Amino acid sequence: MYQKIKNLIPIISIILISFSSIMCNKAENIEPVYTSLIGKWELISYTIEAVKLNGEEFNYFEDYKKNGNALAWEFFDNGIMKATENNVTVNSNWLLKVERLSGMSIDKGQLILTGQYADQVKTALKLNELSYHIVTTASSNTMHVLIDPANLSSIYSKVTIDYLYQRL
Repeated sequence: MYQKIKNLIPIISIILISFSSIMCNKAENIEPVYTSLIGKWELISYTIEAVKLNGEEFNYFEDYKKNGNALAWEFFDNGIMKATENNVTVNSNWLLKVERLSGMSIDKGQLILTGQYADQVKTALKLNELSYHIVTTASSNTMHVLIDPANLSSIYSKVTIDYLYQRL
């Protein structure tokens, strides 16, 4: 009996190693789910930095909320996003691609919006897709989303809009 069990040990070891290898490969293929955006965010301010073709720099800052405006983005875990501006709500979809994390904060990522709200913004900024660079800071509950609408005007060589959101 002992000899039979001894002979089965290499076979059992191979089966366990194979099973372990299969499970590890499956785990590597699972896309991580980032939940740090889930919830409601309010636009606080935005900054526009632009460089004209002649090299002249242009900067503009607006304290959006202080000026009586209201824009909120609400992210749901099913990929739906609701954008509400001055009591008008429009739906969209969102996808977050994270390149670098620091704890619960996103150091470098890409936020892609599609749907009705995204179409409105794309039209206004003359974009093919609505894709933001995103940075979040968990300790202050803030989110910066930046966009580079290069086609916005023929007199600028570079335009960057940095939106600052606060979690509600």
